[in-house]
Formats: sequence, structure tokens, C-alpha cells
Amino acid sequence: MAHAFGGPPPGASGSTGAPVEQRAEMSVAQMEAATRAAPGNPAHWLALAQTQRLARDYPAAVSAYAQALKLDDRNADAWADYADALASANNRKLAGEPAKAVARALALQPRHLKGLWLAASLDMELQKYPDALGRWQQLRAALPEGSPDVAIIDANIAEARGLVAGAGKTGG
Repeated sequence: MAHAFGGPPPGASGSTGAPVEQRAEMSVAQMEAATRAAPGNPAHWLALAQTQRLARDYPAAVSAYAQALKLDDRNADAWADYADALASANNRKLAGEPAKAVARALALQPRHLKGLWLAASLDMELQKYPDALGRWQQLRAALPEGSPDVAIIDANIAEARGLVAGAGKTGG
């Protein structure tokens, strides 16, 4: 099963609107300086968090996402990326705090691609295979035409179908 951990949301450029590649060119130190210069700007915190996540400094990214969300808690992209960073900092486990952040992203934007991806991954983690199958199918339907993620999602749907069928045969 493919997870969304450590990467941008499927089919998206990222939370700040700038392409991930452009933000990645800025160093963490440069992003920290920009954030210190405008600490009340959630876009700076989100860019810093993304830079830290790309550098795989997940605890620092979690902290920066949390600060951005204190300033603007209506950003579904930020909640999904926060969940991703939380899970990455927690051995890629989505249960607990990451699940709450995923739920918040989907409450704000029910068809949020990364939110659906993470929610389906959480359902798989919790062995809720029928729920996972439904979410993978919902994500598949929401993907833009020609998305490179179609093959991955189709494989996840097939895996979830197999697990649902296997659970039915064992009575659980």
C-alpha cells in the first residue's frame, strides 16, 4: 500500500501555492529567518514546515505546522500536511493525533485528496478494510484526469478488496 507520507498531496503544489521545488530551494535557515521577520504570517510558518518536512526534520515540521494552524485553523492543506508530519514523526502511524488532524482536514474539505489518502491509510492501519476500500474509491473518483496517482490508488483499491474478501471468509 502506498502512503502519502513525506510528499506533497496528490495533484497539488502545496500549502503556500508555490511549487514544492521552488520552496525546496530555500534553506531551512532562510525560511526560519523569514518566519522570524513575520511571525504572525501563517504562510511563512507553512513554508517553513514544508521545508523542514522535505528535510525530514519531522519534529520541527510538526512544531511549525502547529504554529501555522494556531494562526489559521481553516486550511485543509495545512491540517493534512500536519497529520503527515505527525505520522512521520511517530513511526508512520496515523492513529491518535495524526488521525485528529486528518479528520479536521476532511471536515474543512470533504474531497481533500491528501486527507482522503491519509484517511484511507488510517483505515488500513486500523484494519477497517471496508472503510479503507470506500475511501480509496472516493479518492480515485476525486483524482484529476491523467493523475499519475491513478495506478497507485488502483493498486490500493485492489489490496483493500482482497483484504475485505479475506476478512469475509474468516468471519471477521
